[in-house]
Amino acid sequence: MRQITRQFILWYGLFETFVFTGNIFGWTALHYMLRQEGIYEHVCDSQDNDTHTYANETESSPVNLRGYRTCEAQDSILNLAYTIGSFCMGSTSFVWGFLLDKWGLRNVRLIINGLITSGCILLSLTIKETSFLLFPSLILLCIAGVPLRLANMQEIKKEAYTKESFPNTSRQRCLG
Repeated sequence: MRQITRQFILWYGLFETFVFTGNIFGWTALHYMLRQEGIYEHVCDSQDNDTHTYANETESSPVNLRGYRTCEAQDSILNLAYTIGSFCMGSTSFVWGFLLDKWGLRNVRLIINGLITSGCILLSLTIKETSFLLFPSLILLCIAGVPLRLANMQEIKKEAYTKESFPNTSRQRCLG
């Protein structure tokens, strides 16, 4: 394999890993954006969302320092989405190793790309009226994160890996 091809595979693998494998770990920014967009705002008590005027007094919903409404029901659903996404990321990781061995790198990467594409499309379609799309989009993105990392690790040449990991041992003779 030519040197330029190896360099491209290395840098593309690093790019893929940084961009697509840990989407759930940017939850703080995503949580803020989802609240701003009003995702699952309909579960908040209607009294919390309305502004009532009594004589000369205005009573409004609780607002935090950043200026958006606080709602415990909305926060709990968004936190549930994060919890389910984190669980899917960790719990499915052992399955992908077996699938990589059984189906091969190309087939698994095609599945991974399909999952990431579907998750990104669903997340981009998630608006206030279609809040229910948040859960499937996060599940698809998190299920695809770990195998993409595993698939990028398989780009290492087998000979170089075994010689560096097990120098001058009987294990090297078994693996190499």
